[in-house]
Amino acid sequence: GLTLATGHFRNGILMAPITGELVSDLLHRDQPRLPISRFDPCRFVVDAA
Repeated sequence: GLTLATGHFRNGILMAPITGELVSDLLHRDQPRLPISRFDPCRFVVDAA
């Protein structure tokens, strides 16, 4: 498989260490070691129950 971590604009080199850690965690663990729930696209889903 191929995994891409994109969308850093001009800060890519500055964000590389944390991006690498998060991608590694997401590929090899159930949950990342760092909190990333603020960036979850599902946070916009409204429960229609």
